[in-house]
Amino acid sequence: MRQVMTRVLLAGSGALLGVIGGAMLTSTQAFLQTSGVEISSDPSLLSELKAPSVLLIVAAMVMIAGSARTRFANTALILGGVVYGSYGLARLLGMAMNGMPSDPLIVATAIELALSALLLGRRLYAATPAQSSRLQAQHV
Repeated sequence: MRQVMTRVLLAGSGALLGVIGGAMLTSTQAFLQTSGVEISSDPSLLSELKAPSVLLIVAAMVMIAGSARTRFANTALILGGVVYGSYGLARLLGMAMNGMPSDPLIVATAIELALSALLLGRRLYAATPAQSSRLQAQHV
């Protein structure tokens, strides 16, 4: 059951990250408009906004690989937690420094922080049966 929950968490959060990365790469302006963000067609600005999109797509691929292959699961959980957490924390800092953004971005912050906590919590507290056996043997 533990493994099923990890796989579902990685597949779902990885797919979400892939969709976001893909939307930022291919439809930057339209994607940002869904959050109430209007941007110009300045190629330099669009380049800066697209820059992290491939990183998100690669992280999504690692997370989905971790859902399919258990040997990648720990790496995928950590990577997903760090990516979602860094976005959520950066948004919180932005709120403190610049004021409150639109409601969709506040919701995105909550989702990012929640997914980060779930992914890292899963990695920290849901040891595999083999890890549990080794931990129990060390404490005997």
